[in-house]
Amino acid sequence: MKVRTLFNKIFPPLRKSEQSILYAIVDNLNDEGAKLLTDQIESINYVQRHADGKEVNLYCMRGNKAKFNEDILFPSELQEFKMASVHLRQANGRLFTADIWVCNGHIFSIEYSVAPPKTSADNLKILDVTILTDPMLKNKEDWIKGEVHSWISDKLHGNVYVRPPLDEGSYADNLNNILSYLPSDYIDIIKMNNGIRSESIIILGSDRLRKVDIQGNEYTVFAEIPDKGVIAVRHNNKGVWLIDFENYLEQKLGETFKDALKHV
Repeated sequence: MKVRTLFNKIFPPLRKSEQSILYAIVDNLNDEGAKLLTDQIESINYVQRHADGKEVNLYCMRGNKAKFNEDILFPSELQEFKMASVHLRQANGRLFTADIWVCNGHIFSIEYSVAPPKTSADNLKILDVTILTDPMLKNKEDWIKGEVHSWISDKLHGNVYVRPPLDEGSYADNLNNILSYLPSDYIDIIKMNNGIRSESIIILGSDRLRKVDIQGNEYTVFAEIPDKGVIAVRHNNKGVWLIDFENYLEQKLGETFKDALKHV
């Protein structure tokens, strides 16, 4: 083990660009999460790269087994989730994305949208870091609390990604820019997080709300149902609607977000 540690100090397993990406995520976590991730990064002593470098798998080898110290694992009970997306620009102007995945409580892989350049970190500029799922949230009860949890948690199927909540002033400013009547149970959700993505439903954060015009009617979209359409509210009109763009369908589903999900 001492020989491996000495070798890794001389020849670090992570490239400088990979280190820059991971430490950019550290800067976007709370203090406890940042400490755990830093410890995990420093524990990485073996790296495998596949598909011309598009997938980078990260390991902490202890003897002949891949195993991170349990003391530095994230508390999230999700077995596997996408923690963050980092948007980058190469020196020649090419844009690409690095997604960071967590498995069993520790960072496991970096997945690039295109094969990354084999250059130093100095030739890459980090444009933006988006935390998709807060690794410090243990389970769904931490993402959505109270009465809302009883009806929304069963609608979240497959891998679930949760964006950390905005401060009250930020989401209030976002909502003030919307003329539509947003249902109170949707607002209850985004007070606890800034959007949730699952295979069955996508709940948009307050900074992702968007306006659409369907046959002269203006709507604000606040959720998406894959293969069915979007859930929206009509401007200056109470009620929640399903908008099916393919079939030009506008269907009122009820007065609340909960009502709408009973029909989709």
